[in-house]
Amino acid sequence: MKRRSFIQRSLALAAAPMMLNGIPIRSMASSLSTQAFTCEEIADRVLVLVQLHGGNDGLNTIVPIDQFSTYATLRPNIGLPDTGSRRVINLDATLPLADQVGLHPEMTAIKSLYDQGLVNVIQGVSYPNNNKSHFKAKDDWMTGSDNTLNHDSGWVGRYLDYRYPNFPSGYPNAQLPDPLGLELGSNSISLGFHQDNGTAMGLALSGDPGTFFNLVSGVGGLPPSSLPASHYGTRLRYVMDIEANGNAYAQRINSVYALGTNASSVTYPTVYPGTTNKNELAPQLQTVARLISGGSKTRVYLVRLTGFDTHVAQTDTTDPTIGTHAVLLHHLSEAVKAFQDDLVAQGLEDRVMTATFSEFGRRAAENGSTGTDHGTLAPMIIFGKGVSGGVTGTNVDLSNLNGNNLQGLQNDYRQVFTTLLQDWLGASSTALQHTQFGSFVNQQLQLVNSNYTATATCYQMPFPIGLKYFTATPVKGGNAVQLDWGSSSEYNNKGFTIERSADGEEFDPIAEVEGAGTKHTASAYQLLDHEPITGKSYYRLKQTDFNGTFTYFDTVEVLIEKKLETVVEVYPNPTDASAKIDYRMTGNERPELQVRDNLGRLIHHTLLPISKDLQTHPLDVSEWAPGLYFIRISDEEDAKTVKLVVR
Repeated sequence: MKRRSFIQRSLALAAAPMMLNGIPIRSMASSLSTQAFTCEEIADRVLVLVQLHGGNDGLNTIVPIDQFSTYATLRPNIGLPDTGSRRVINLDATLPLADQVGLHPEMTAIKSLYDQGLVNVIQGVSYPNNNKSHFKAKDDWMTGSDNTLNHDSGWVGRYLDYRYPNFPSGYPNAQLPDPLGLELGSNSISLGFHQDNGTAMGLALSGDPGTFFNLVSGVGGLPPSSLPASHYGTRLRYVMDIEANGNAYAQRINSVYALGTNASSVTYPTVYPGTTNKNELAPQLQTVARLISGGSKTRVYLVRLTGFDTHVAQTDTTDPTIGTHAVLLHHLSEAVKAFQDDLVAQGLEDRVMTATFSEFGRRAAENGSTGTDHGTLAPMIIFGKGVSGGVTGTNVDLSNLNGNNLQGLQNDYRQVFTTLLQDWLGASSTALQHTQFGSFVNQQLQLVNSNYTATATCYQMPFPIGLKYFTATPVKGGNAVQLDWGSSSEYNNKGFTIERSADGEEFDPIAEVEGAGTKHTASAYQLLDHEPITGKSYYRLKQTDFNGTFTYFDTVEVLIEKKLETVVEVYPNPTDASAKIDYRMTGNERPELQVRDNLGRLIHHTLLPISKDLQTHPLDVSEWAPGLYFIRISDEEDAKTVKLVVR
C-alpha cells in the first residue's frame, strides 16, 4: 500500500487505561457501595458496534406475532412460517401479545442469550425523513444526523474528541497506548470516527493484527531531518505525526493481540453448515475478544457483516426459511453467541456491550424477485451482561403503511446511542452536547441494567492531562535528579504532586507544582530533586483536579551509581612550614582555591585541576605570619571552607 493511501485510510488514534501498577487512574470521593460497579470499572468499559451493511430486513428478523396473518399476506413467498420445525421462534411468550415477536429460525443462539437476560430487542428504530439511500443513510447513522442535517464528523469521533481532547498531539502515551476506536473488516476508517477537524479518532484494521503491523512497518522511509517554516512544513509535520502514531499503534496492537487469547472452550463459527459460505463476522469478534483479553484499552470497536441489500433472492423460492438472509442471520446469531461465551469464559463480560445497527429496514411487502426493497424502520439488538433484557417498544402496525413503507417511528437511533454513551460509557450531559446528541439528553431508553447504569457520580470529564512525556535524569554528578514532563492539553488541572520511592511500591511526596487549569496548548514543566536516593529509585506523577479527584500517570526509574560528596581537608593542622589540601568537588568546572587571613584579606588564589577523584594540593605557608587562615574551595556546584592555624 502506498504511503498516501495508508495515511488517508488509517488516521490513527489512541484507549484509556484505568489501572496502572495496581493504582486506580481516577479515584472518586463519593461512596458507590450501593452500586454493582466502581467508577474505575465504568472507565474500562467497551462498546462494540455491529454494522449490518446493506439494510437489514427487520420484518423477517423480528416477526410481529400478533399480526401474523397480515404479515403472511404481505409476504406470500418470503414470509416465515408459524408452524413446523422451521417456524419462527417465539422470543418471549410472557410478554403482552402486542409485544411478542418471532425470531427467524436461524437465530436460535440469540434466543439462548435472550433467555439468559443478555438481549434487548429495540423495536421501530429509524429517524425522521430517512430517504432510503444507502449512501445518505449510512452517513446519517455514522454522523448522528437525519436527512435534514449534515455533519462532516462522526458521533463516535465527537464523543472521543471530548473525552480525549487535542488528538493526535501527545498520543499514544503511557496512559492511552491503544487506538480509542478500532474498526475491523475495512481498509478505511468510517466517517463515524472522525472529529470536527477531519482527523479520525480511530484506526482501521482490515486483516489480522500481525498483517497490519507488517503493512504499517513498511510504510514510507526515513522522515526528513528538518521541515520548512511554512504551511507546507506544518502540514507535513501533521502527516509525519499521523504516520508515527500509526506505527506506534501497529506495534501496540500486535503486542496486545499476542498477549491475548480466546477461551479454549469456545469455538467460533467458520461457515454456514453444509456450505462453504464463510462467516465474516465471527473472526472480527474473535479478534476483538482477544484484544480485550490482551489488555487493549480501546473504547469503541466497529465490526461489520455485509450482504443485507436483499433485493433479489432474499429467500429460497421453495423454502422461505433458507437463502441469503437466513445465512446472514445465522452468521450474526452464532458469531455474537460465540463472542459472548468467550467474554464470559474469560471473565470479561462485565466490560463489554454490543449493539447492531443497519442503515434502514426493508419495505413491508415483498417485491417480485423474492426479495425486499429499501424501507424505513428496523429493529436494533443489544447484547451483554449489562443489558436490561427484554423488548423495548411494541410491534409495528402492519396495517398502517405509507405506500409500502412501515410507519410509526418509536425509537430514534440517536436515543439508543445516547443511552449507550451515558448509561454504559458514563458520558456526561456536556459530553452528549459535544457529541451533538444534546436534544436526546434525558430521553434515554431502559437498555442498561440498573445494576450497571452509570450515575452522575461517575460521569467522565475529558481526560485531565494529555501527557506527552515524563522523564528523570541524574545531573550534577549524581547529586540531583532533573524531572521533566509536558502535556498537550489540560482540563481542570489544579496541579501535580511528584512522588519518590526507593522500591517502586511505597511513594512519598517530595514537591508540588501548580497546573495550568484548562489549556488547549502544550505546557512544559521541570523540577530538580536535590536529595535523590542513591542506587535505583522511582518517581511518579500525580495530577489533581480542582474538584479533588486525582490521576496517577507514569512511573519512571532512575539509577544513581554513586552519590559524590564534596571533600576539603587540610593537614597537618597546625603547621609552621607547609600543608596539604585534599579535595574532591562534584562540578564540571575547575575549582577555585582562596586563602584569607582573619581580617578577610586574600593571601593566596589559584584554579585547581578538575577531578571527581580525591586530589592533593600542596600549600607553602613558610612565609605566612602566625595566625588563623580560612581555606575555601568552590565550583559551580558547591563550596566548602576549612580553618588552618599557622604557628
